[in-house]
Amino acid sequence: MVDEMLNQDNYFTWKFKSRMKLMKKGLLDHIDGVNALYDENVALWKVNDSTAFAIVASSITQTFNQWCEEQIRPPKCGKY
Repeated sequence: MVDEMLNQDNYFTWKFKSRMKLMKKGLLDHIDGVNALYDENVALWKVNDSTAFAIVASSITQTFNQWCEEQIRPPKCGKY
């Protein structure tokens, strides 16, 4: 996952590294809000969406986890 955890002092570094990690895995569209659901790809899109959420959620310190608790989709946590 992402090597650097988000905290009060590192948002821009964390954001850059997180975006690069998601881009490398082909998951950045899930964070940027691009919704390319096609009937034949819905299941794969949902898997990738969950993977993207897990990558971002795993790089947020416990202090910030409350912002994303009980959210199904990453965009509800705030614009990445």
